[in-house]
Amino acid sequence: MDAGDDQSLESAANGGRLNEMIAYCGLFCGDCVRYGSTLTESARTLLTELEKRKFSDYVEVKKKFDDAFKDYPIFVDVLKKIVELECKESCRKGGGCSAFDCQIVTCCVEKKQKGCWECEQLVACDKFDFLKSFHGETPKKNCVDLRENGFDDFELRKNSFYLWDEKSE
Repeated sequence: MDAGDDQSLESAANGGRLNEMIAYCGLFCGDCVRYGSTLTESARTLLTELEKRKFSDYVEVKKKFDDAFKDYPIFVDVLKKIVELECKESCRKGGGCSAFDCQIVTCCVEKKQKGCWECEQLVACDKFDFLKSFHGETPKKNCVDLRENGFDDFELRKNSFYLWDEKSE
């Protein structure tokens, strides 16, 4: 038995074992703005403070003098949507994309595969299309990498999560 088998699933250098933060599609959940982010808690705190201070009443007066405050209801709606983005569990534990009807999760579970990197149809698969606007080809590239190099040091090799991120060297 490999010494790495004794390491936890959360370990970055996990002895070749599957890291629970690696989603079925090859994305790393820990890089998602939704996962474990202070963003959602900050939005929740701000909403609470605005309500406590009855800021909407202040806005009713203020918007007569400053047009920017006319959009306050939209601002509040966006804050509520940010709160709804909260994700406390990785995809493998029922959070993230697995919380809705994700074709990739369904496919992997049906095929009894740990992830798309185990699938022979990876390159031609169109189930990744819904991810492209945020992630481009990162999920497929990560899956190819996982297929070729395994899980050891994947956190160091993985591609940028979002299209707008620059991979740090």
